[in-house]
Amino acid sequence: MPQEVYEKIILSIEITDVNDNSPVFRSNEVRLEIPEALGVGEEFEVSELIAKDADIEDFATVSYSIVPPGTFDIAVKNGRTFLKVLKKLDRELAPRWSGSVIATDGGGREGSTQLVINIQDSNDNSPRFAQEVFSASVVENAPAGTFVYKVVADDLDNGLNGEIRYEIESVDPKSATGKFEIEQKSGIISTTGEIDRETMKTIGLTIFIYFL
Repeated sequence: MPQEVYEKIILSIEITDVNDNSPVFRSNEVRLEIPEALGVGEEFEVSELIAKDADIEDFATVSYSIVPPGTFDIAVKNGRTFLKVLKKLDRELAPRWSGSVIATDGGGREGSTQLVINIQDSNDNSPRFAQEVFSASVVENAPAGTFVYKVVADDLDNGLNGEIRYEIESVDPKSATGKFEIEQKSGIISTTGEIDRETMKTIGLTIFIYFL
């Protein structure tokens, strides 16, 4: 065919991306344990909270949010995901936080994962007696080992942080020193020998409590 009756052209067809993929996390649930002592504003890395989007360019850009808001925030820095503490953590009031992390791509498609955070106890509570003054009585000349009283104290902390120990700090009058003992773990007070009412009508014990 003569060249003058036809012509060739090259047609370049560009395939534009359609936002047909949603962000996907590695798993449907992420569980963490963090210390109660983490302060407001502190951050910690959570590598599991990265979502991938199979689209390209703007549609592959992923932003993150947390629901419910208010306790933690999420941010991505240089491809690494961090959670930030927004309010004071208190294991005694809220030992566990649960919610969702939502990933949204550039076209508005979303993916999510459940987030469960267990708050580990910190020793942030002091032991306290149930009352300031305890009263008890014991029979004169009662044999050694006679039960006198069980003092009670509480510590809101958990585990070893909540284990209380009891000690007799002082005795009034001093002549009664050594007449009583207290079981360190239970707080049970008992006599260690006979007591003569004619010489000691009233005895005061000062009990000291502490945690391990």
